[in-house]
Amino acid sequence: MAEEIERKYLVDHEKWQKLSKPAGQHYRQGYILIDPKKTIRVRLTETNGYLTIKGESVGSTRPEYEYEIPMNDAKELLNDFCTTELSKYRRLINYKNRVWEVDEFLDENDGLIIAEIELENEEEDFELPPWVGGEVTGNKKYYNANLVENPFEDWEDEIPDIGGLKFSTDRLLHVPEAILKDIADNMEAGLKCYIHKETQEIIGLPDEDRFPDADLDNEAWQEEIQKLADNPNKYIEIGSMNSSDSFKVMEDFVDLLPNNSTKTRLITALEGHKPFANFNHQIHNSGEYKEQWFKFRMARGVEWVREQLDAIH
Repeated sequence: MAEEIERKYLVDHEKWQKLSKPAGQHYRQGYILIDPKKTIRVRLTETNGYLTIKGESVGSTRPEYEYEIPMNDAKELLNDFCTTELSKYRRLINYKNRVWEVDEFLDENDGLIIAEIELENEEEDFELPPWVGGEVTGNKKYYNANLVENPFEDWEDEIPDIGGLKFSTDRLLHVPEAILKDIADNMEAGLKCYIHKETQEIIGLPDEDRFPDADLDNEAWQEEIQKLADNPNKYIEIGSMNSSDSFKVMEDFVDLLPNNSTKTRLITALEGHKPFANFNHQIHNSGEYKEQWFKFRMARGVEWVREQLDAIH
């Protein structure tokens, strides 16, 4: 399967304007299909045409199939078959032996600048350029397919944030991927998580719904509890997945597996008594699928945390 592993970041406008930049290309981009699980896109640059099919993102990875097509075909598809369209200007910036694709959006998305970097794997290390701001990888609000239906000019409740660009402060859009993973890890371990609005410090306390016998009077938790008590308006509580949400994650993972004995055992576990305990027992004895499950669960956990933060008002 062809895959795209990509990280997305906002761009600091002030630093970007001062940067010496290479020439770029104008992109005209339209969509034949926009669906939560797949998109079919047509792109026309100054020199080429492309047809691209993308699947659903899991973390920073998603299936992608891209084919170069004649420019005239691309024009006809854009004019006659695409129901929505956007325009942007793309520059390729080399930084520390890495190529960054920087999109300056136009028309109803004017004012939005996003930098992207493609990776070989999700754990790959790289250095951020000084003009890169907060990470928005996986935040569906910044998907091009969303920008054609919910353009930047229609975003509400925005105030200045980085480099003069406007974003809602109560949505915490700039939480880095590493912090999102830390929160997802803590929540998976049964902790109730809080994030500081300004410093993005994370506080994790035992979730009393999952651990009713937890002793929060223990000295080990008092410092964190005191921080919350002293700064009630500075920390945001992040809602945990409920049972049905967690069950859906397991179901989605099983749906992705090939038809074999492991998939059959996991389906049986989910359909039987004590599905969570039985699923965990089966997955821990599933060989190669155990590691795949951990990665899938983490990616969905990060996506869940990001959605919770984006929904906070």
